[in-house]
Amino acid sequence: MKNIATVPGQTPGLHSRFYFTEAANLPDYIPTNGALIIGDLQLKPGTLFNFIDATQFTPDFDQQDDNDKNGTSYAHSFSGFVAGDTPELATAMMEKKGKRFVVLYKDLDGHLKLIGDREHYLMFDYRLTPGLNPGDRKGYKFSFKGKSRNPSLFYNGRFEVSEEGTIKPEAQGAPVLVKDTHGNFITSIPSGKTLIIQSGFKLNFSIV
Repeated sequence: MKNIATVPGQTPGLHSRFYFTEAANLPDYIPTNGALIIGDLQLKPGTLFNFIDATQFTPDFDQQDDNDKNGTSYAHSFSGFVAGDTPELATAMMEKKGKRFVVLYKDLDGHLKLIGDREHYLMFDYRLTPGLNPGDRKGYKFSFKGKSRNPSLFYNGRFEVSEEGTIKPEAQGAPVLVKDTHGNFITSIPSGKTLIIQSGFKLNFSIV
């Protein structure tokens, strides 16, 4: 299976990377605690996750629940857009069409979530938008769709990605407290985030 990276010439950083693997690569049973996967996902030996660099802000996930005589089920739809059209990109799209996948993506809050499992998979489909009119974007609209007995599950473990290596969960350290010179609390900065201060005055800092 091929990765779909940014098209040459596309501005760096203007993409949202997510991961996928064939559903058959997952174990039959995934231990969970509520909506959280316990431990690391153990894929079938010799298999990895692949990635797709979708155009920034286009990935969209919709999860609709439904109750019937058999209990609760969830309809999943993960979709987005990949800019450009090259022979390599067209081939990568073709090889995925109609196959059974699961998706691992990071939401805007920084949480990784797994959509689908070995039994309840997502089917891949796509279509080309040729961009024939001025202002139109040329590229591929794609979707992963399926129905499951489980909602999307949170994942804090590590996973192996083709061409990228091991992705480890980010360490969640304590927040940094920002105070003025009188000790008055101003704000807190979560671990891993950046604080940018713009001022026309000279500032002195002390880290304690």
